[in-house]
Amino acid sequence: MDKNLVGWKLWKLFAAQHDLRAFPVKLVHLALYVQHLAKSSASISPIDTAIYSIRWAHTLADISPSPTDSSIVKLAVEGSRRSLAKPKSPKEPVSSSDLAQLVADKGGQDASAFDLRLLFICLVAFAGMLRCDELISVRMRDLSFFHDHMALYVPRRKNDKYRQGHTVFIARSGNPTCPVAMSERYIAMLGISDKPSHPLVCGFKRTKRHGLKPTSKPLSYTTVRDIIVKGLSSYKDPSTLGTHSLRAGGASEAASSFVNERCIARQGGWKSTSSKDMYIKDSISSKLSVTRAMNL
Repeated sequence: MDKNLVGWKLWKLFAAQHDLRAFPVKLVHLALYVQHLAKSSASISPIDTAIYSIRWAHTLADISPSPTDSSIVKLAVEGSRRSLAKPKSPKEPVSSSDLAQLVADKGGQDASAFDLRLLFICLVAFAGMLRCDELISVRMRDLSFFHDHMALYVPRRKNDKYRQGHTVFIARSGNPTCPVAMSERYIAMLGISDKPSHPLVCGFKRTKRHGLKPTSKPLSYTTVRDIIVKGLSSYKDPSTLGTHSLRAGGASEAASSFVNERCIARQGGWKSTSSKDMYIKDSISSKLSVTRAMNL
């Protein structure tokens, strides 16, 4: 159901319970409703939903100005936002030394498909500064290998307003932690190089005839998070780890190595003004400098 419609129905229920006129909404009643939501909610989200839905209803009825534009209501919303604010506690970044130890422990010649999947997720997410959902969406056709780098096409990113897609470039390093070499090794074990639509972050099933085989469905966000936390729990406190630990770690290592800030913003796909234009103008070599500076 449309979120605006849900918010509107919740307001009508509140109005009926307190014998208030539901429409058009009076300023005082709306301010009281905002205070009620602030006391009964753990975040600002229900209040934002209420404001947007009531504004939506008045816009449909061509009633102007909307009560949501009143300074009284705005002050009530701002006060609720401050009272519900919570200090941010970001997850701890993963370092390149953590990944080096992980590769040493899990990346031997006898590494299983589960080990290589863990290493693929960690190394590529770190070097590409990828969000978890971005990595999950990548399929075999989105990877291109070259003699000195790998190009990874990400169909959707948060800063890609027009869904044009974004290509992340990851350099070869020749080190044991090289994300490109690990990707090639992982794909070879999966045997999916001739299956363009096959997801790279996938599950496995056991068959009597062929043993362990990759499934054709990508893993869920929760499953990938559990894989990351479990795989890195030997090196860091699991409570400090999350799906953004690898992305934050890659950005932190690049920043500490004095990589150009514009390259970091473009590689990571953070929301920034004209980030798409900056990406187009810069050369591939400048983008590869991001991962070369990470000692991978």
